[in-house]
Amino acid sequence: MNSHRTMIKYRLLYITLIGVVFVFIKLRYNVNVGSFRRHTDEFKDFNCDVNFAPFQSLPPVALISAPGSGNTWLRHLIEQATGIYTGSVFVDPELYDSGFLGEYDDWDSGRTIVVKTHTRNYHQMKRYPAAILLMRNAYTAIVTECNRMLTLQKHTTFVEWNSETVNSQEFEKVINDTMNWWEDVAVKWLLGYTRPLHVVHYEDLVLDTESQLINIVRFLNMTVSEERLKCVRRNMEGNFHKIRTVGDRAEELRALKGQRSRDIFQRMSKVSKLLAERGYKPLTTNIVFSGI
Repeated sequence: MNSHRTMIKYRLLYITLIGVVFVFIKLRYNVNVGSFRRHTDEFKDFNCDVNFAPFQSLPPVALISAPGSGNTWLRHLIEQATGIYTGSVFVDPELYDSGFLGEYDDWDSGRTIVVKTHTRNYHQMKRYPAAILLMRNAYTAIVTECNRMLTLQKHTTFVEWNSETVNSQEFEKVINDTMNWWEDVAVKWLLGYTRPLHVVHYEDLVLDTESQLINIVRFLNMTVSEERLKCVRRNMEGNFHKIRTVGDRAEELRALKGQRSRDIFQRMSKVSKLLAERGYKPLTTNIVFSGI
């Protein structure tokens, strides 16, 4: 009889502990299908929640870039500035699990503030009534995409840049594919897209994040409140803005020498001239080392 009572007592204690843990997690992280927030003391005085807009309330604005240009980091910044999820034409479980809940939403649901895409297809371009084109120095964009592709498409890991890697056929293919994609995205959207287009340079975004973000949000016909700017300032990096040292970057860029470097420079010159002809700022040729 006593053993039976003891067993019941331990079961009740176990259930109580499970309940306490559940309540702690709920209060600490406040994660649910509609909202994602990490609570810390620095966020306690204002609301940095990110939510979906009502269904079909927003136009599907394209956030277009070549791979490796910093699209995911810009999505994070836009979410912080607006409080509205960004969407994507892709489905990336890693991004979804990290709080990009718009990742699984339909691109035309009207619930997300922008839609990530890397498309170069004219038919698909016509889907979007407006677009934000994110441009990045081709050298660092290619290096970033090499890191992602050669580490099984992980967003925050880096490949070992040794002679075996940089002389491999796989490495050469990633470089050529990314170089072609980088040029193709720029040319097709600058020449073939006739609707409102806002161009953002990744390097400007790194060096003057707040001003660039305010201009982006204005293009989206919204304003940034001081409260949301505090959210941006206190969560500037997010989970997928990969930080590299000057030494790391120098080692990576050395792999893009000789004919590889000449090819990249020629394509950058072509796109930079095209940007200027269309009334946009030319490409930034300096390498920004603060992030990748």
